[in-house]
Amino acid sequence: MGFVLLAGRRLRLTAVLTVAALVVLAAGPALANVPLTQVSSDPFTNATSQHRTEVEPDTFAFGQTIVSAFQVGRFFDGGGSAIGFATSTNAGATWTSGFLPGITKFQGGGPFDRASDPAVAFDPRRNVWLISSLALSESGGVHGAAVVTSRSTNGGLTWSNPVTTATGSNLDKNWIVCDTTSTSPFFGNCYTQFDNNAAGNRMKMSRSTNGGLTWATGKIEPGVFRSDPVLGFDAQGKFFYNSLTGDLLCWVFPSTNGGASWGASTPAYGGDKQWMTIDRTGGPGHDQIYEAWSTSSNPSPPNTFSRSIDGGQSFQSPSFIPSSPIWGTLDVGPDGTLYLVGTSDPPGQIYVSRSANAQNAGAAPTFTT
Repeated sequence: MGFVLLAGRRLRLTAVLTVAALVVLAAGPALANVPLTQVSSDPFTNATSQHRTEVEPDTFAFGQTIVSAFQVGRFFDGGGSAIGFATSTNAGATWTSGFLPGITKFQGGGPFDRASDPAVAFDPRRNVWLISSLALSESGGVHGAAVVTSRSTNGGLTWSNPVTTATGSNLDKNWIVCDTTSTSPFFGNCYTQFDNNAAGNRMKMSRSTNGGLTWATGKIEPGVFRSDPVLGFDAQGKFFYNSLTGDLLCWVFPSTNGGASWGASTPAYGGDKQWMTIDRTGGPGHDQIYEAWSTSSNPSPPNTFSRSIDGGQSFQSPSFIPSSPIWGTLDVGPDGTLYLVGTSDPPGQIYVSRSANAQNAGAAPTFTT
């Protein structure tokens, strides 16, 4: 497996590492001279899935540590034989890899038949790394039977058997994030979002206040269409959840009490495969919320960008980003510059779009690609 950091369901990096990666991408032809490092390979041999396959990675970085998680031994109709991990404690110079124990029957005697949708987070308050996975059962047809969380207390080098976050008859689309802002009143809270497909795609959110050891679950709002979830928080600890409704428009749900309850949602325009980030640089754009979405399944073509300059109370009319990437990510650099990175449609190229003035509330954001 040739593993690249800028790949996967979603990439989430600290600002410094994100900008470093973007500088490499912006170099254009020089990218071809950057060597790739293989960090894992599929060791499984079960005849029921495809092998020499490792797919759908998620990557999170904090300080010098980078942790990636991915499906291993992909089944034709969803999920993998196990969830793999690859960890670097020196900013990518060297890697340690392995497979999460206790989820599937193929690795560590787990109770489930397959695993899918890994997502990575870090709780800096307790120094715990977390990987959320969707555990699949085959009985009665392949379905999401549980959302589970694997924990590492030694920097992502080894992992525990999973903690059950939620169970259900057909769960999907799990995602995890922790509040990493030390000044936040909810510093160290971790949140796992998922939808219950068997209950009309109702979205639910689980919260942990003890480093993923236990989880409490509540619904966000009935009737919210399932989607790749997007979670974020500002410097004051206000938490935001971005999701799609059935018309493929985005709505943002706020929580001011650490995810214990949720306020009324705000329409945020948007479209399929939406991305959201919040400026926490302390600069002119501090606490502004930025949102971008895919050019495909777009209810407001060709526009693919919106922002909130009032803490999520409203979102500005969407605007156009030239050569807008899809299947990518969105983040803010240390100087407040906004970056978008993603693949072209159809795939084949990587685009980097940037806006230096999106942080200026009085300016209409302009992008260069």
